[in-house]
Amino acid sequence: MTNFGDELNPWMWKRLIPEIFEIADDAIFVGIGTLINDRVPKARHIIVFGSGVGYGPKPDAIDCSWHIYCLRGPLSVKALGLSSDLAITDPAVLVRNLVTSTPPLKTHRRAYMPHWQCANPALEKVCNSAGLAFIDPRWEVDRVISEIQKTEVLITEALHGAIVADTLGVPWIPIKTREHILLSKWEDWCASIEIEYQPVRILPMWGELPHGASLQRRMRNRAKSYAVVMQLRRVSASSSPILSERTKMERLVGELERKLDELRLHIKSGKFG
Repeated sequence: MTNFGDELNPWMWKRLIPEIFEIADDAIFVGIGTLINDRVPKARHIIVFGSGVGYGPKPDAIDCSWHIYCLRGPLSVKALGLSSDLAITDPAVLVRNLVTSTPPLKTHRRAYMPHWQCANPALEKVCNSAGLAFIDPRWEVDRVISEIQKTEVLITEALHGAIVADTLGVPWIPIKTREHILLSKWEDWCASIEIEYQPVRILPMWGELPHGASLQRRMRNRAKSYAVVMQLRRVSASSSPILSERTKMERLVGELERKLDELRLHIKSGKFG
């Protein structure tokens, strides 16, 4: 099952820095995502561009095999004990360099983008009942980005939904439905854009009932659906959307672009050959 945040990696890097796919077999590239932990494979060169810490134990050691150009935010830098200069922001903000300069017309007043593990047809029906467009994080990357661009305000539990929305100038409202969704990755990125992460809590939506479900289960499911519809309507009507300060975002994108130029130069010089 695909996930927008994961699929951004091949989609974006092939367009921005195709040279990275030509590095030697004994080098690996660690890009978008909460990917820095003790499961990063050993390699002669470990090239890190904008990843974060959060899932699993930290690497045993950051030695000379690691080439860290930047990290997702200050929490990742602190966890690894590295220089604060490496904390820029999530590299998914570079999506703005790959979309048309003339954005599509706004066709969604409000849209909801769930965490990829929570997306299901029942939730889409609930969103429609609440007057929200539904953006499935399992769709192809181009489609997700296009739908975000068409949205006036994005309500999202998907971190990279918020990141892409923010860099494209679409205000967003963070949602949290389940405890297993990692808070620290949100806090890390939000700290990088100087915004406090304060998600709105709503009930998780169950999936569709199997054929032949009992009347009791159908009634419970209907009540749950109604409750979620009401919560989404309240969020849409009364929660204040967020958008990072535009000069701040411009500065962060510029810093990432300079880091990309540095990485391109190192690849061209054979540093990772």
